[in-house]
Amino acid sequence: MIIKSMSRKSASFEQLSGYMDAQKSQNFEQLSQYMNSEKSDERYDLYHNLFSQGQKNIAEEFLKNSEFLKKRKNGNFLYHEILSISLEKDVALQYAKDSLRSIALEYISKRCPNNLVYACLHEDHTDHLHYHLMISANQRGEATRVRLKKTEFDTIKRDLENHVLVQYPKLKQRKVITASNKEKKISRKASDQKRRTGRLDRQEAVRDMIQKAMKEASSFEVFKSYLADNNFIYGTRGKNYKVTVTHNNGKVVAYRFATIGVHNEFERYLDRVAPTERYQDSQKRARRNKKEGGDAEQAKKSEDGAQTQYKSKADAAADRKSAEQKTKNSNVKNKQQSSEPFESKKTEKSAFAQDVENIYEKKKIKKAKKKTKTLNRKSPKR
Repeated sequence: MIIKSMSRKSASFEQLSGYMDAQKSQNFEQLSQYMNSEKSDERYDLYHNLFSQGQKNIAEEFLKNSEFLKKRKNGNFLYHEILSISLEKDVALQYAKDSLRSIALEYISKRCPNNLVYACLHEDHTDHLHYHLMISANQRGEATRVRLKKTEFDTIKRDLENHVLVQYPKLKQRKVITASNKEKKISRKASDQKRRTGRLDRQEAVRDMIQKAMKEASSFEVFKSYLADNNFIYGTRGKNYKVTVTHNNGKVVAYRFATIGVHNEFERYLDRVAPTERYQDSQKRARRNKKEGGDAEQAKKSEDGAQTQYKSKADAAADRKSAEQKTKNSNVKNKQQSSEPFESKKTEKSAFAQDVENIYEKKKIKKAKKKTKTLNRKSPKR
């Protein structure tokens, strides 16, 4: 599911309505020439807060409503938005149209419940349906523009996609807006092919087969057998999971799970049915290195690495503890050795202080005697 929004700074209501309603647009040659190939199903036209019908009447009603807006440089007059769903196999076209109409009404109720909205359903592509929506910048009869923050608009889009996935499972829509970064990950080559052809036939087929195998298989061995029965050989390369597929033309291609967007889903599956599979994969990689002619001793070390890992960690911890104890003992010894000169210095310092005190007392006594003698000399004789 895709939602796209474009703002317009000019009051081009009639032009846009002509673009959206291409079959009825006869007054704008340029647009009609550009849009001749598009087909609008009039039965699914939507008129929200509108009292007019027909291209010119709708344009006039939008224009009159825009006159309430305060004049502002580069202010938006309207929004042109597109709401699109993919057409999957085994999904009836009539059901898809009816569902998309209900989805569009749900979107309008969340996005712009009080604005003017005119919408047309286009079916000019074989792989998807889409609505064109013309939305007024202001609510009906209001002077202020309605502006959604980016976070608010993202929330509306996410909630709508979740609503579609839950309420319309028969449409078989994939996560696009709410998908994680790894789920969105597609190789550059695959992305180019998607833009050129609009399809990723082989990758989609491989992804569907893997997802089907995860649903059907209750154990990891059954999962591998299920894939093998369909000429899918499971394997690993480093930290990546992959399947090697032999196509009908004889071409053998390896597909990484991360590239086709099932890496996280497969890891959750492994945690559920085979929690020891990752450890087993490390042993298999070690044996494969030995088989391919690598150093036998190194391969054996890699294979036994998982068993000796915890022992090595314990030895390292013991060595670290012993070193800390030695350092502690050495610090205590150095402290004891350095305490003797410190005590002597302290004693020396105390003796020096005593001498200073004695000298100060002697000077004080001498000064007092001198003062007494002076007073006696100055006192009058009787």
